[in-house]
Amino acid sequence: MGEAPVPAKVRGWHKAAAAALDCALAGQVARKLPPLDLSDGTEFQQQVWSVLRRIGLGQTWTYGQVAQAVGNPGAVRAVGNACGANPMGGVAGGLDWKRVLLKREAGNVMRDA
Repeated sequence: MGEAPVPAKVRGWHKAAAAALDCALAGQVARKLPPLDLSDGTEFQQQVWSVLRRIGLGQTWTYGQVAQAVGNPGAVRAVGNACGANPMGGVAGGLDWKRVLLKREAGNVMRDA
């Protein structure tokens, strides 16, 4: 018995995700990102995730800033939990790898300005 073929929609998503990742790892800005389905979270989580997607390249925000942006400045811990539940995933390489990616993003922003 063979495996079922991968649907075209899923293959397209994988192709877009791989291209975006290749750009990011090469220190470039991806022109197109794969579509994301963020509908599984609570209303609050979806609000937080929406704010996270608006943070510019090379920028960082504190949980307090995100809490302020969702209109609930006292929800700092809840924002942290929502970030942890983020279906877009974290950066598995740890803090050093996050710093490398942020530095690359910031360099691209400065170069494109």
